[in-house]
Amino acid sequence: MLMNLLPGLRDLRAPLSAGYLWLTGLWLLLVDVVPSRSTATGVVAHIYGLTHDLGRGVTLAAVSFVAYLIGVVLSVDADGFVVGFFSGIPYNAQGRPLLTVFLFLQHLFHPVDAKRRSDRPKQMSRKVVDDMRALVQRVKESVPPVSTAKSDLSDLEKSAIAEWNASLPTNYRHHDSSDWTTLVWLELDWEMRSSLANEMQLLVTQLRVTSPPLFEQYDRARGEAEFRLSVAFPLAFVLTALAWRWTPLWLFLLVGVFLIMGSGVKRAHDAMDVVGQAALTGYVAPSIWVRPEANPLTVAHMALDIALRKWTASPQDEQKIAFVLSVLPGQLPEKPMGDPPQVSP
Repeated sequence: MLMNLLPGLRDLRAPLSAGYLWLTGLWLLLVDVVPSRSTATGVVAHIYGLTHDLGRGVTLAAVSFVAYLIGVVLSVDADGFVVGFFSGIPYNAQGRPLLTVFLFLQHLFHPVDAKRRSDRPKQMSRKVVDDMRALVQRVKESVPPVSTAKSDLSDLEKSAIAEWNASLPTNYRHHDSSDWTTLVWLELDWEMRSSLANEMQLLVTQLRVTSPPLFEQYDRARGEAEFRLSVAFPLAFVLTALAWRWTPLWLFLLVGVFLIMGSGVKRAHDAMDVVGQAALTGYVAPSIWVRPEANPLTVAHMALDIALRKWTASPQDEQKIAFVLSVLPGQLPEKPMGDPPQVSP
């Protein structure tokens, strides 16, 4: 019974807590403006009378409802603008408070422009990215060298085959990033992360069905992220109100608000990591993804096709990619069966 209530409580606590904080900040600003019960007139006097007639319990429930509505309107989505805006803060830096605050302020005053931010996939932890790249590298190394029966190859076509075959055993993350054979796999790397980020809601729906424990882990991390991000902004509002009414020394506590926001962004990334690990283990299937059991030639076809369609390469490199794509076989060559066993008479 309690386990069934936990997701609902997680959805309730973020807007309710944020709403109470917004109301607290508003009260700090207006405490000297609103007249007391003894001197109130007009609408304010009627409000005082209504709260007296309803009693403390009903009044508290009404205030909680108003706080909840305010929190719903002003709450922060874990997949929304705030996480995307601060995705330029390195993932590993969020475990170090002073570095987090420094990078937070640096990113606040020197943000990534809107186009680059929209083109960049959301951040995942280094472990998930490394696991994904290791999977791509293993499949890449399994691609057989290209050979063709054509004898009248041009110099460009010979060069394309030689460069492609020479690149297959190398690590595409440590190879020359200006080489077209490396950029083909880097483009696949980028598209896989983009596919995972852009299809997050669909993949979470799949995860709910395929692995309820992983979905619970995702939902818990996402709930924590939304709670921390939702209370960070009203906390900053409360501290600003306190500094305005009493002393600017209250503003030093904004460092704690930055840390809360940084931890919220990290928890949002943790939620995405759960979906990334689910994709690596086969629980969910993004539209552009490499599975461990995939045919290496199919993956090579996909990488070359993506590079040809989405990567702005030089005309010469485009010709090389198109040629390798045209001569790359679709299936792995069958292994020789050997001589049939001899049957004694």
